[in-house]
Amino acid sequence: MLAVQEVENEQAMERLVHILRRNGMKEYRFVLGASGNKQHIGFLFRPPVQVDKVSEVESIAVEKGKTRAGLLAECSVSGFSWQMLAVHLKSTSHADSTPALEERSRSLRQAQASQIRAWADSTRNASQQQDRKSTRLNSSHSS
Repeated sequence: MLAVQEVENEQAMERLVHILRRNGMKEYRFVLGASGNKQHIGFLFRPPVQVDKVSEVESIAVEKGKTRAGLLAECSVSGFSWQMLAVHLKSTSHADSTPALEERSRSLRQAQASQIRAWADSTRNASQQQDRKSTRLNSSHSS
């Protein structure tokens, strides 16, 4: 399973999948996020991996039009489930033509990183609570 960034559109991913297949790679599939205007993020994967659900983590898009949402895939293979988050953080570029614009890009990137940490912390806490519930249920059934 690979995260991809700066993908123009679905046709670009279809071309990539076709090239991979033509070069003897097993069948690949992909999903792309909706946000990002002309530069989308997504996932490239192949069976037996399944992408069961895809959603966008909007809190990572700290400034609409300047930053992108994260793309969350809920995946499974052979009874094992996991979540994978792809992000494309704000970068500095030639468009940041002044020190103030460069600093603004850095500030946006820092705000995105804070949101990613908050998302990861809440996901971990929810998982730990679920684990505790499962442990209690298993303990009560074995008594």
